[in-house]
Amino acid sequence: MTTSSSAMIMLRAGLLVLQHHTRRHSYVTSSYSTTTTALHASHPNNNSMITHKESLMHGHALSIAQAAIAAVDPRRAVLSHLTYSPSTHLLSVEDGNDSTSTTLEYDLNDYNNILIAAFGKASVPMVEALCSEVLCRIPPHINMQTRGTVITKHHHATQQDRNTLNKYNIAVVEAGHPVPDIQGQRAAEALLGMCNTCNDRTLVLCCISGGGSALLCAPTPPLTLQHLQETNIALLQSGMTIQDMNRIRKRLERGKGGKLALACTAQNNATVLGLVLSDVIGDPLDVIASGPTVICNNDGDVASLVEGYNLRDVLPEDVLQVLLHGDVDVLQDTNNSTNT
Repeated sequence: MTTSSSAMIMLRAGLLVLQHHTRRHSYVTSSYSTTTTALHASHPNNNSMITHKESLMHGHALSIAQAAIAAVDPRRAVLSHLTYSPSTHLLSVEDGNDSTSTTLEYDLNDYNNILIAAFGKASVPMVEALCSEVLCRIPPHINMQTRGTVITKHHHATQQDRNTLNKYNIAVVEAGHPVPDIQGQRAAEALLGMCNTCNDRTLVLCCISGGGSALLCAPTPPLTLQHLQETNIALLQSGMTIQDMNRIRKRLERGKGGKLALACTAQNNATVLGLVLSDVIGDPLDVIASGPTVICNNDGDVASLVEGYNLRDVLPEDVLQVLLHGDVDVLQDTNNSTNT
C-alpha cells in the first residue's frame, strides 16, 4: 500500500452485552469461577444428592457461560481479524463490518514506524494481541520503530502488562472512568501530540473499546478538565442514551468525532487503521468511544438535547455557551482512516 489510507475494523465477537465485562484472561477465569460457585451455592441441596438431570443442566449452564465469556475475549477478537506474515511483510485485516468479508492489506515495507493509540477498558489485551501477532514478529531488517500509549481504567492493567508493552515503547496509563481524571487528560493530550508528529511513513494502529469516551479526555479550550468532569456527571445522571451523550461529548473535546484520525492524517498523511470492540448495540462506529476515527458532521442540533434532558441548570455555564452558541467545525474526511 503506497498511498495513505484508513480503515476501521469492527471486531464482532459474539454477545455484545458481555463485552463490557471482559478485559483479561485472568478476569474471565475469575468470572467463570464466580459463576460456578454461585450455581453450586444456589442449589438447595448442594451437599446432598443431585439428580442426573440437574447435573446435566448444571453442566450445560456452565458451558454456556464459559462459551459466552470466551466469545467476547478482547485478545480473541483481535486475533480472529488480523494476521501478519513475516515472509511477505503483509499485515492482513479482515473487515467484519459487512456480511461479505473484505480483507485489507498493509505492506509494512511502506512504513518505518508504528504508532499504537489505544483507549478503553479492553485496550490492554487488545494491544497485547497486536504485539504477539505483529510487533514481535517483524523481522529486524525492516527496522520498524514502535511507540504509543494505552489508556485504560484504573486497576485494569498489571505490572506484567506494563512490562510486556514497555518492550515496544508503549506506555500504559490508568485513568478515571466513567468520570475522567487528570491522568486521562495528560495521557490523551500526550497521545494527540504523538499523532501530530506522524508522517506518510507512519502506520497508526488504534485499539478502541468501551469506556474510551471518558478515558480519551482532551477538553477543547477554553474548557477545562473540571468542566468535563461536571458535564460527565450531569450526563450520567440525566438518563440520556449513549448516542446522545456522545453527541455532546464530541462538541466539547479534541480527539472525538474523527479528530484523532485527522490529527494523524490531515497534514501528516499517516495511515490509520482502527480496531473497534463494540459495546453499543448496533455497532455504530461514530458512537463507540465517541467515534475518534470517524468523521461525522451530522450529529444534529445539540441545543435540543440540552432542552430535552433539562440540562440548563446542571451543566457548567462555559459548557452551555459552547453547546448553545459555539461554532461547529465542519471536518473534512481525508479518506486516510479506515475502521474495522
